[in-house]
Amino acid sequence: MGRLWEAVLFIACLVIRLYYSLAMKEAWLKQPNGPWVERFWPNPELERDGGARPMAVDLGRHLLLHEPPLLKSRRQLTLSQARELWRNRVKAGWKRVEPQW
Repeated sequence: MGRLWEAVLFIACLVIRLYYSLAMKEAWLKQPNGPWVERFWPNPELERDGGARPMAVDLGRHLLLHEPPLLKSRRQLTLSQARELWRNRVKAGWKRVEPQW
């Protein structure tokens, strides 16, 4: 019975990981006490060698209430690079926010 539960738990973990990887379309961070927002999103148009999952990180801010946002830059990163940038931003006080544009 122990091996059966191990197999069930293993499959459940795989399903949860697959769900989150498919559901994770984009994520947003906002600069503390500042106007800048970063959008992290998978970008299949940026295919890279070696099979690394391509990500894009847009940096932007709102200018006026009914104006389109100012997009300052876009970086092309691998998934692991984007995760490292996310961790560094959170350590620096950036907060997760809802989509901003």
